[in-house]
Amino acid sequence: MVANNKSMNSDSSDDDFELIELLLEEQRPTSFSSTSSVRTGTMKRRIIGLESSATLKQRSNLYLQSSSVLSNSFDNEPSSNLPSPTSHSQRRKVSLLLPVLLLFGSLLCWEWNTAIEHSHQEQGKSFIADLNQDNHQNLQEPASPPIELNHRREFLRKLEQEKVDVPRTALKPTKYTGPNPSIILPSNINTFLADITQPLAANDVPLFWHILKSGGTTTKDSIGSCLGKTEASESGVLDGHISDQELRRVNIMNGNINYVNVDTTTSAGIQRAISMGLIESQMADVIFSPLLHESSLLFNNTNYRARSFCLFRHPMERAVSLFHYLKQATWEPTFSKKLEAIKTVEDYAISEFAENNWMVRFLTNEMYGIVTRKHLALAKEILRRKVVVGLTADMEHSFHRFMKYFQWDKSPLSVDQQTCLKNYLSNGSNRNKHVLEAENTIGWRILRSNNLLDLELYEYVLQLYEEQGCLLGIA
Repeated sequence: MVANNKSMNSDSSDDDFELIELLLEEQRPTSFSSTSSVRTGTMKRRIIGLESSATLKQRSNLYLQSSSVLSNSFDNEPSSNLPSPTSHSQRRKVSLLLPVLLLFGSLLCWEWNTAIEHSHQEQGKSFIADLNQDNHQNLQEPASPPIELNHRREFLRKLEQEKVDVPRTALKPTKYTGPNPSIILPSNINTFLADITQPLAANDVPLFWHILKSGGTTTKDSIGSCLGKTEASESGVLDGHISDQELRRVNIMNGNINYVNVDTTTSAGIQRAISMGLIESQMADVIFSPLLHESSLLFNNTNYRARSFCLFRHPMERAVSLFHYLKQATWEPTFSKKLEAIKTVEDYAISEFAENNWMVRFLTNEMYGIVTRKHLALAKEILRRKVVVGLTADMEHSFHRFMKYFQWDKSPLSVDQQTCLKNYLSNGSNRNKHVLEAENTIGWRILRSNNLLDLELYEYVLQLYEEQGCLLGIA
């Protein structure tokens, strides 16, 4: 029994030392690296202190169990093996004191355990907060656009006001991004839109991706009025042609542009155009739509492909211009009387009408929820492979690039056509004059925060504009 007691005391002592070592180990500060790999490695042991707390409780229970066994063995041991008290009263005092000591020890362990668990919970919360912040920065928000991009915007705006030609160096990107061919494009985009590097074929149909307030109306008028092309857009269903049962070319309000009697700017209109066989009819020389994904479905089950092209405008210029336009564009389907109560850009920026990374969303077909850098990467790759890009800041060069790409310049333009193009490209169509929003105002900064991904995409468009000029041999 004595040997057993010694063994029991030895085990209990070992447990005590092991408990103390564990507590000291748990108290040691742990350095957190900023890298994801280190954070991932420490997550299992540190997050909210769950594992360490459970281990500590187990050790504390073991300590109390050992102490309880020790107490029982001490009480049951023959008196010859125990320290002999000088009197019965002293022995009674020892027996009464031992439970008090055990209770005090258990309370001390409980308080120690609680304090360490609370410390781990705080560390875990801090760790989670840091991890969420890293994920937010790495996955949701792009890096802020280079300050040079804002300087370029101000510079181009002054040139536009002074009617001065834009220097080519002003259109260069501030940084260059490599292609990412490993990205898989959506099947409809990959199938129905031709790669820009593939030779132009007779069954290719130009599809203009129309970004609102980015030179789209000027492009329509230039192609329709000056080049005499028949267009498919929203204009074809005016004058009651929405009720037409068969496809035909129409002239709206005695204008000089011919349209097909369909609407390719809405989902319902695109479905109607599909059911009426728009592509197979070969009536439309050019299709205009803000819905790149839906309009690509026009080419499903046909022997034709779309050739996409687009004009881009600085996202901040476009956002402010759109605000002033929507307030007065009562004919637009997006018009709302609620806009009448919005007086400033700041009010517009926090309203339900303000856009959020419109270009990235419509390129990736992600209309709801959060768009991340993953969406931005996909948007860049779609533009790189499938879209010939132009710039409103370089309107004349951009339009002539489109003409060469689609071989619309094969036949020499008449003097009237040249004059027509010069007027449209110099003066523009559907322009709305408004007071320019000063940079770094509250409204401007809110709009900018809503369009960080679009700002970075625009920077990439500047790169594509330069690269495509060399790739396609079109200055």
